[in-house]
Amino acid sequence: MAEFDERLWGSMVDYVTVGANGGVTVVFRDGTLGAFVSNQDTKKG
Repeated sequence: MAEFDERLWGSMVDYVTVGANGGVTVVFRDGTLGAFVSNQDTKKG
């Protein structure tokens, strides 16, 4: 795949949760979890 495919992504993801600390959890339709943490300060505007 050469570029991001929005339809493919949408067909694979069940839901996404964004925490107050900037962490992102992606739950895929097959039950797999993906967790990501931002290194950016989310308190800055």
